[in-house]
Amino acid sequence: MNALTETPPQSPSNAYSAGMSALMLELAKCLKLVAPISMSADAQMVWLQAAVDALDGIHAPEVSAISAELRRTVTRPSQIVPTIAELVAQRRSDRAPHLPPSPHSIELKLSNEYNARLAKAETPQEREDAWADHRNARIEAGLHVPPIPKPLSERELHEMSPSMRAVGLKAGFLEYRDGQLKEKLNA
Repeated sequence: MNALTETPPQSPSNAYSAGMSALMLELAKCLKLVAPISMSADAQMVWLQAAVDALDGIHAPEVSAISAELRRTVTRPSQIVPTIAELVAQRRSDRAPHLPPSPHSIELKLSNEYNARLAKAETPQEREDAWADHRNARIEAGLHVPPIPKPLSERELHEMSPSMRAVGLKAGFLEYRDGQLKEKLNA
């Protein structure tokens, strides 16, 4: 052969084709149960090849393991591939080792607990205790813990722009006490 002659098409490896034919056999079993009478053998073969392509990464033993449930639930050829994908994914997740919760989910859980406890707090001491427990829980979980903010100084309050004052008063972070602008206690 030279560079101008065509090379014959390469056949897939025996292991690959054996796996594909096993998957195709499992799919053919399912298709035979629900295929319309008018579906020709050629159309069934095209459907099987498309289904094998669509189920890339899913193996015949996995399909075989779910075949009983698959046959109970599928009534049309168009339902076979999505149902297989769903059942295999569910089966894989059931067998997969459970991973520890993500930092985001831990943070969300802690924040929800803190907000619920804060909503029930009636005294300043209860609010401070809720905040201290929340900070400790975040530290134990390895999450970022912001520093406790220092109160604004008299100078900072005096130099604050009128628009910032309006926002602070409206949001409830600032208040007028004894005719002076002050940070609201336990806001």
